[in-house]
Amino acid sequence: MTAIKNTIKIMATEKGNALFWWIATLVTYGLTSLTRIPLDASYAASRFPVPFYEGQTTFDAVELQGYYEFMVNAGTLDIYWQTQFIDFGFILANVLNLFCAGVACYRSLPKSWLENKFGQLVYASIWIMPLAPIFDAFENLASFVLLNQVGDLSQPMTVFYSSLASIKFALFVLSYLWVIGVVVSVLMHKLITLVKPKTKAA
Repeated sequence: MTAIKNTIKIMATEKGNALFWWIATLVTYGLTSLTRIPLDASYAASRFPVPFYEGQTTFDAVELQGYYEFMVNAGTLDIYWQTQFIDFGFILANVLNLFCAGVACYRSLPKSWLENKFGQLVYASIWIMPLAPIFDAFENLASFVLLNQVGDLSQPMTVFYSSLASIKFALFVLSYLWVIGVVVSVLMHKLITLVKPKTKAA
């Protein structure tokens, strides 16, 4: 764990510059889009009766059982199983994308910000943002348990599954908002530093 932590610290503080990491962010975002194509196709083929976010956040075993029974009757439950495995490719792409975005944000900070509390928060986000897809992976593992209970779903397990999904969605939204907030803060700082000398000269 210490070796991983040190490697990430070196990557975040020494390897490449801000431009490199923003390009890496765009490339890995493209990778998430590519991995989503087979994922969406498989989900559609499974004929899951509601949007994925609705099914994942039901918190109700009876309701989720109804969705599973629909696929059993349609003969597509096996495809839904496959969809969960395909999702791991999308998850990995998102881990890479959010990691790159976190490093890009940190490397974009003015040097004077690196050691203050905001800089420390931005550095911490390198670790925090990838938790969104990691919770997605945990949610998938929970779904495998539920898929083995089709016909008699556990209510506590359903609540656990939906809780993981809810945390995942919240972390994704917060991560994207955080990146936008950091970018806006850096751009505002650059704009202020450009305007200040002109103001003094005037």
